[in-house]
Amino acid sequence: MRKGYKLFILYTVLLIILLSALLLAFGHTSFTGRSNGFLNVPFFIASLLSIVGLFAILISVLKAYSRRDINKSTRWLLKTGLFVLVPFYNFVSGIFKVDVEALNLFYVDLNNIMVRSCPGKYTPDKILLLLPHCMQNSECLYKVTGKISNCRRCGRCKIGEIAEIFIERGIHVEVVSGGTAARKLVMTLKPGLVLAVACERELTSGILDAGDIPVIAIINQRPEGPCNNTTINTEELRNILERILV
Repeated sequence: MRKGYKLFILYTVLLIILLSALLLAFGHTSFTGRSNGFLNVPFFIASLLSIVGLFAILISVLKAYSRRDINKSTRWLLKTGLFVLVPFYNFVSGIFKVDVEALNLFYVDLNNIMVRSCPGKYTPDKILLLLPHCMQNSECLYKVTGKISNCRRCGRCKIGEIAEIFIERGIHVEVVSGGTAARKLVMTLKPGLVLAVACERELTSGILDAGDIPVIAIINQRPEGPCNNTTINTEELRNILERILV
């Protein structure tokens, strides 16, 4: 998480420097009369606003991490800014072979800070819990994806235990095959809050796609590697549920 935080700060500072250099170049060419000033005015304004916005986002991230809290106006700024910056930074990291997972981990953590800083209670019918299909034991003969009622509660994975905690409280629980299925379900059910268990990459794309629907993201544990018999600390889920449930 710390590495992703540092990467985000570094990328943002470099972007501010780049835009500032472009503004200086614009000012120089305008002053020497080598460019059409009228045509460059929109570029100048866009660059200046971008620099101001990046500075505001940078300061907001620094404050959020020091206080572990975000006020309402800052939350809107961060949510809007990160919607653009995170995919762009991930793209850049992919090109230069930098640790994209660290950036996604940072974004998941910052998202959870934003959601926690907007306290609220939800009735069970407004909560949706999404579990990845890789949590199911790989040797299980009963397919629970899309139909969690098929779970036999044998204890070989955590799905049965989680189902007891949530379904008995009237909360909708779904085991999904991937990000596309999860997004479709969220758009169809339109819950007030989503609890999502997945890896950093899937959680990042899911949070971005959820729009105005708040998502509490829980990173799964992968003792046998990605996408195979993943698990989660159910006590963490219980604690989250106690905080959000009416």
